[in-house]
Amino acid sequence: MMKFSALRLPYKKLGIFLFPFATILIALALYLLQPGFAQRAWCNIIVPMQNPALTREYFFDCSNVRQQIISMENIVDQPSDDPRWRFFTPKDPSKPGKLLIWIKKDRNKVILYPRMSGPLDVVTIHEMRNHQRRMLFFVEGSEGRWSPISKQYVLNLCCVDFGWIDEEFDVKLTINIYGFGQIWHKDENIFY
Repeated sequence: MMKFSALRLPYKKLGIFLFPFATILIALALYLLQPGFAQRAWCNIIVPMQNPALTREYFFDCSNVRQQIISMENIVDQPSDDPRWRFFTPKDPSKPGKLLIWIKKDRNKVILYPRMSGPLDVVTIHEMRNHQRRMLFFVEGSEGRWSPISKQYVLNLCCVDFGWIDEEFDVKLTINIYGFGQIWHKDENIFY
């Protein structure tokens, strides 16, 4: 009888360590299986490391993205050399210019045209949801030269809240323009 008890003792000690470990693994698996977890992980880990600039440098003729500018703060709308295109830039470069925009999330990616002249020129885009901000886009200028006028940049709309769902819904975005940065637009359409 002693040999039988001696054989069971190591399994009891092993069970004391395995039970909490197994519980943690099950809880982690249930957390990872939540809808949208993979998309949120992608947007929080991979997307910020990607360069949003594309190699293409040309303007689209028109936009089929449903969008509307709701409000502007410290923004001036300037004409460009191309009479079809204009750009938004801060009135006072020492303070950020802000655009609040409504956009219909009916696709995964949109194109926009920011332009910067130096490292202090920055354009950011945040999703506004329930009084919280989530950064979706960040680009800054490089030293000593303007970025190309028609350089295309990508905004990944899959990264908005519930962006993994294959349905159309409204999203509020805030575009912040710092320094002498610009957002180019045609007929107040920023996204293409």
